Amino acid sequence: MRAGLLRHVVTFERRSRTGDAMGGSSDVWTPFLTARAAVEPQSGGDFARAGQQEPKRSLLVTIRGRSGVTAEMRVKFAARTFVIQSVREWREKGVYQQLDCIEVPADG
Repeated sequence: MRAGLLRHVVTFERRSRTGDAMGGSSDVWTPFLTARAAVEPQSGGDFARAGQQEPKRSLLVTIRGRSGVTAEMRVKFAARTFVIQSVREWREKGVYQQLDCIEVPADG
């Protein structure tokens, strides 16, 4: 893969739980890594949410290989958020990683 194809900037976020004064907890997403990436749309479709159809988009994100990037993270690209479905090496050489991602609604 040519480095010039990594023309987008993405931010990886990881989830942590924080407790509140009432004994509950909530998820907080904190930045883990900002990287250059190739971002390619893979498919589009719809999913039902609260009785309405909303767009469901998937992306293939390719980055230089980084340790610590896992499927428990999410990717921010522009104003959109994607959950990572899988992480794999590109062409089994360890230089690049490919991530299959699915968009989540803005409030989700």
